[in-house]
Amino acid sequence: LDRRGRHRVYGIVKLVDKNLDELAGELVKEEKNQNKTKDINMTLTSVASYNNDLTVTVHIKNMGTQSVKIGADAKLYRWNEEKSEYYEMNNDQIVPAIVYMIEKNQEQDVQFRYSSSMIQTGHYRICVEWSGNETEEQQSENIGFDKTVILEFDV
Repeated sequence: LDRRGRHRVYGIVKLVDKNLDELAGELVKEEKNQNKTKDINMTLTSVASYNNDLTVTVHIKNMGTQSVKIGADAKLYRWNEEKSEYYEMNNDQIVPAIVYMIEKNQEQDVQFRYSSSMIQTGHYRICVEWSGNETEEQQSENIGFDKTVILEFDV
């Protein structure tokens, strides 16, 4: 070190520069993960209600670089005016343990069916769970879903 401590300042600047590079790398990684979400487009295409049954059709377009899986058991919520909140609807219909696989650059319609005496005119929200698959080993039905798309509609 010289009398002004120049070497010490250089070392501190180098350490700050290294930490800044690490933070920038984490930010870029997080940005890439968020862009994967943007590669999935879900659009509500139709809602059909008859007696106590409700069928919601969602068009799913996978513009990403990997396959995605969609859960067949999307949660349905109904808006409660009195409490100003959504509450989950119980589905009386048995939902098969289906996982829809949508390959990269593919699209398809997926139907979600509900049966409940509580289905009536009102505002609803459906929460569709999905996740991307990095490898073929992860394409099992036992892997959990890590993302949710919320679509709202009126009946």
